[in-house]
Amino acid sequence: MDLPPQVNTEILRDLSSGDVEAMRNLIALYLRDTEQQLVKLQTAIQNNSVIEVMQLAHTCAGSSASCGVTALVPPLKQLEQLGRAGQLKDAPRLLMEAVTTFHRARVFLETLS
Repeated sequence: MDLPPQVNTEILRDLSSGDVEAMRNLIALYLRDTEQQLVKLQTAIQNNSVIEVMQLAHTCAGSSASCGVTALVPPLKQLEQLGRAGQLKDAPRLLMEAVTTFHRARVFLETLS
């Protein structure tokens, strides 16, 4: 069974003004930066750094929404809320959900670039 795309391609097209090369560059930048953010988020969770979890999750959710990777936003917003509440008990599960969703989106995005 094929999974539905985890990306709103209309948002990507709008951001790149329909320019294929600009869209490729945007995708490459998003993938690189988000992968780095998710690694930092994992470290922040392991270190129980609630403020860093809140900030990283917020930043990552914003860039994901801006690039049309809307499926990644809910687990990141939940991580942000956990950080804000100072309670990271469910954070590892949410991070795993975010990472899994990111990898699915990456597969799809790489077909576009």
